[in-house]
Amino acid sequence: MDDCCTYKSFICEAPANCREIRIHFSYSPYIVGEFRNLISLALFDPLVFRGWVYPFEDGRDLIISSQTASDGFISNPITEGEWNLFVAIPALISEEPCTLTLEVEFVLAGVSDSLAKKLEFQNCLSDKSGWYRGELHTHTVHSDGQWKGAELVEAAKERGLDFLMVTDHNTISGWEDVLTTAKDDILIVPGVEITSFYGHALALGVEHWIDCRIGWEEWTMNDAALAVREERGCFLVAHPLAEGRPYCAGCRWEYPEFDMSLADGIEVWNALWTDVTLNNDQSLLLWEDYRKKGYKLTATSGCDVHDADAWKDGTPYSFVYSETLSRKEIIEGIRDGKVVISSGPWLNIKSAEGVDTKPTIIGDTLIVEKDKLVLVVQYDNVLTESWLVLKKNFQELVRILVVGSGQIEREIPIYETAQITVELRTSDNTLLALTNPVHALVQG
Repeated sequence: MDDCCTYKSFICEAPANCREIRIHFSYSPYIVGEFRNLISLALFDPLVFRGWVYPFEDGRDLIISSQTASDGFISNPITEGEWNLFVAIPALISEEPCTLTLEVEFVLAGVSDSLAKKLEFQNCLSDKSGWYRGELHTHTVHSDGQWKGAELVEAAKERGLDFLMVTDHNTISGWEDVLTTAKDDILIVPGVEITSFYGHALALGVEHWIDCRIGWEEWTMNDAALAVREERGCFLVAHPLAEGRPYCAGCRWEYPEFDMSLADGIEVWNALWTDVTLNNDQSLLLWEDYRKKGYKLTATSGCDVHDADAWKDGTPYSFVYSETLSRKEIIEGIRDGKVVISSGPWLNIKSAEGVDTKPTIIGDTLIVEKDKLVLVVQYDNVLTESWLVLKKNFQELVRILVVGSGQIEREIPIYETAQITVELRTSDNTLLALTNPVHALVQG
């Protein structure tokens, strides 16, 4: 148990003209009662990150070369020199010893391998501004998902998504599969779920691997967030109040020392709202509390897709207002709070005619000349009678029963500044949709 939440590093030497590395990775016992021990393996060549894999019950036989690589690893030429087999141990349940087995074989070639591959990322797929629907949190067979990259892309297309973010645990090896499948009918935004011993975070819109070894050689979650910012990506705290170990080692956010000003948002709605192990209602309150304290954090959602069961009735999508359907603009839209979360119904907030000279977009700041603001709340696709809840500074102002489509106009007193949000909830208070704030500021 002393090795729980620690790292181990094993160095081996790759000879010249090596064309392939074969690794056997296993440990025992795997299952302990109703829980499991959890050990993962990362691989680094003398220069760069080469992948991160998670275990199977009967172990894994892994291959990496310039032409092919096991799921979780990146295929590129085998560099001569020191390779680091880096072991992470998020969970050790058993009091009895857990035995780790690592076997490495180097296969030589007669000639040097080919040059390293370079991924081609998509550019702009549409130059039209508007609301784009997408998924921010997915996994493939390259970590603990069940879908291959092509299957994930096809499933996203079938659901009419405009963009898809690929966020395997600690590895970027799935990017190639997804990008080669997507073509130009869905925007792929590369990412990674930084999966540490004490919390998960989504690094979205990055083009390189972000070091996920939190706690190794004094590398902190703050450092990881800064690395994401340097890549002009977006850093989101994932499922912050999910049930943690032993149910899900590391799933709960336990970084009291983390500087939340380095984050761009919080995943307030993960998978089904009613899943009691995720505590989504408490995550929403956590986000509201940070907003009250002045942190400009965007509320986001993620189905946390691992297989076909993830996208079901009641799971949320994130709608992002963007000037174009491009990776850069979608990421900027998330950072700017231009996000609506919904499991089906649509919500929008607009200023009444004459209140402002430009159309209101959620996330905007409205300059109010007097001490009141007239807003129009629009709703659509509300299939059964539901409560529309209008809030100012996260305190409920009014609750109205609505169904179908329509709009409600309300005059809201504003004395200095205010954050206006709208929720849609069922009769039993299950969340159906949520807007990020429209900001109001009294001039002078």
